[in-house]
Amino acid sequence: MNFKKVIVMLLCASLFVACSDDEEDLQLNSEIEGTWNMTDVSYSGVSTTSGSGITVITTYDGKAYDLDYTVEFTSSPNKIFVDGDYNINLKYTVSSSITGEMSYEQNFSGYSFSNEGAWEIEGDKLIITDSNGEEQEYTILEKSANKFVFTTELNITTGGGGASDLVGQFTLER
Repeated sequence: MNFKKVIVMLLCASLFVACSDDEEDLQLNSEIEGTWNMTDVSYSGVSTTSGSGITVITTYDGKAYDLDYTVEFTSSPNKIFVDGDYNINLKYTVSSSITGEMSYEQNFSGYSFSNEGAWEIEGDKLIITDSNGEEQEYTILEKSANKFVFTTELNITTGGGGASDLVGQFTLER
């Protein structure tokens, strides 16, 4: 087989793969359209704060309860509308060289959300741009006709020597 035929075959194969990915994205776009109920929100993370020679490390796990939260995806244009509220059960451990390690558990109530923005899917990524123009990327873990699970990671640096790493997972069901 000559070199030209190999190149033509590779180009055709790459076009087939590109079309296949586009078709999968279009199918996934149409599958998430509609109204979903948020059935689970959980997150975990580590926060570190340093100052005056002392470092405080806080590890935490949060789980939502009493969820009354809907997410609606529309197309043409791709808009997302979120509305609802939920409560959080937060378990956390604070440790430092001065206090040692202390564990706590608290419930926080009244987290209300109402917002809208735009959404798009690129491969296994759900990208949401809120009404303030802030973009957040989520990794799609599971998608079926009745269940949609995605996760995100946040790395936040605060003034005064603080940093937080957070992983959140969200489950939507019809």
